[in-house]
Amino acid sequence: PLPEPPIMTLPAPLPKPPIMTLPAPLPKPPIMTLPAPWPNSPIMTLPAPWPNAPITTLPGQIPGTPITTLPGQVPPESTFPIPTETACGIPGQRVTAAQKALNERYGFNLPVNGFYDCTTRTGVVMALQRVLNEQFGTALRADGNLTPETIAAIPSFPPNSPENLVYLLQIMLMLNAYDVGKIDGIYGPATRSAVQVFQKDYFIQPNGIAEPDMILKLLEC
Repeated sequence: PLPEPPIMTLPAPLPKPPIMTLPAPLPKPPIMTLPAPWPNSPIMTLPAPWPNAPITTLPGQIPGTPITTLPGQVPPESTFPIPTETACGIPGQRVTAAQKALNERYGFNLPVNGFYDCTTRTGVVMALQRVLNEQFGTALRADGNLTPETIAAIPSFPPNSPENLVYLLQIMLMLNAYDVGKIDGIYGPATRSAVQVFQKDYFIQPNGIAEPDMILKLLEC
């Protein structure tokens, strides 16, 4: 008979792996409550110094502090002082007088409204072109457009200028609210004073002679 087979002994089973215990989850971080903003903090709404005024912070100023009016600055609700009455009244009446003079002298039909608007400016340029053609024979097209040819033809207006030039100079001064008294074509003390005041206002030598650059400034509406 065949010999008995050897008895095989199975190895002992592997021990159970150890049970790993996970660490407990970290506690939630505490919720920090930010303190309320302190007075005058940048996130607070700044009080406006006057209604509807822009909120600005001056250099070195703590946000939220009252804003003072800068030199030369006028709050929106302020009322400008009414100019002193003169022989020709307040500036609006001077413009009205100039508009009437333009209509009467040059046959225009400009609106007499007391405003130096673009329509009035067109009329005074047209009058200038007519006067230059009449006085100097420049042959400019009198259409009210301030063309390069018109600008090049503008002369100086000294005190001894012809009556038609002085009359137009007085109109231009009055349109800019500079009082010449009466628009009469006479270069008198009031006209000379108005020219010099205008020159001082625009940092031009106040010599009483209306040079071409001054005439161009007078024609700005």
